[in-house]
Amino acid sequence: MNPTVHKIVFGGLENVHFRPSIIHGLGSMATRTILQDEAIIMPFQPEMELACINHSDSPNCARSLARATPFALRDIQLGEEITEDYRLLPLFGQECDLSLTSELASTQSVFPT
Repeated sequence: MNPTVHKIVFGGLENVHFRPSIIHGLGSMATRTILQDEAIIMPFQPEMELACINHSDSPNCARSLARATPFALRDIQLGEEITEDYRLLPLFGQECDLSLTSELASTQSVFPT
């Protein structure tokens, strides 16, 4: 079975796609400049429970209980990987399962062309 890439479009502009990451497995890369405080709109992958946002001690995005999606902590440049601080995830009742990112990174068909 070949998974189909599903994209969420917000305001007519998608701002993230999944690509192999130099940090770990699969990562989320900015498809355009994302301005500080702007929502990070992730592509939808039915086989994934969590978005592919890798950890960084100096993240460029964060989450808030008052927001539905992660948001940019600073301007994020085109092609830059979206990162967050995993140490904060328990505050939002989330856990990180890295096995999903490794499994999906080996599946070429999940990457948009």
